Amino acid sequence: MTDTKTEPVLFTMTVPGILVFPALFEPKAFMRNGKPTGEQKYVAKFLLEPNDPDIGVLKGLLKQVAAARWPGRQLTGLSWPLSDGTKIADDAQAKDKDHKDRYDFMRGKVMLTGRSKYPASLAAIVGGRIVDVVDANRATLKDKFFFGAEAMGSFNLVAFEGGNGPDGVTAYLNSVLVNGKGTQIGGQRKSASETFRGYAGAMSGTDPTEGSTAGTLDDEIPF
Repeated sequence: MTDTKTEPVLFTMTVPGILVFPALFEPKAFMRNGKPTGEQKYVAKFLLEPNDPDIGVLKGLLKQVAAARWPGRQLTGLSWPLSDGTKIADDAQAKDKDHKDRYDFMRGKVMLTGRSKYPASLAAIVGGRIVDVVDANRATLKDKFFFGAEAMGSFNLVAFEGGNGPDGVTAYLNSVLVNGKGTQIGGQRKSASETFRGYAGAMSGTDPTEGSTAGTLDDEIPF
């Protein structure tokens, strides 16, 4: 993936989403056929309600970034950081027929994915105030970034040339704030991979959103 020289556009969520498949304290590699491949990156994914007002704003900014990079180009077929949670769940369940309810938490949602090869700035609301995650409190605050936490993020939206894949716009993860609310998905608070293995049965540890085509959209950017 080659980033363009067009200026990035900043987008900051204003409504909390649900943090899923987080890799915020240690980077992870893209999983292909159960094996890590490519460069390790920090990742945060947010499940949003379809009527979330941030989605309309984000869609407008994504189109702005794409138009700046490819003036006059049709937007169909590009890759976006927004994905259809129901389609992801359908694709994942087709590969895991023994646990058909495992991915239901994604149904009816829109997924926003942010990645960066550099650590994001992290903060948590503790006692009614925002506390930045630093070395001194890292161990104490780490568990607040659990799979299912309510969270907001900020991103740099950048157009890229896909090479062997589709061109598109990616959301580089800048920062994540958790508000101290949310419901743990998968039982006890564990690492993202451990949590996912424990969700609704014996989990495989594979993020079903990786490699999904749900972010390559034929109808420009639906939802």
